[in-house]
Amino acid sequence: MSTPAQTITTRRLDLLPLLLEHAEEMATVLSDPALHTFTGGTPDTPQAL
Repeated sequence: MSTPAQTITTRRLDLLPLLLEHAEEMATVLSDPALHTFTGGTPDTPQAL
């Protein structure tokens, strides 16, 4: 059984659990073709992500 993700907060950083609400913003970030330079392939569509 896994432990539910929790927010981790420091003075300089807040780490948030990944939520569906983050999908649109992350799709934009992950669509950069440069991210696939070493792994190959092409960026997925927002719908596929």
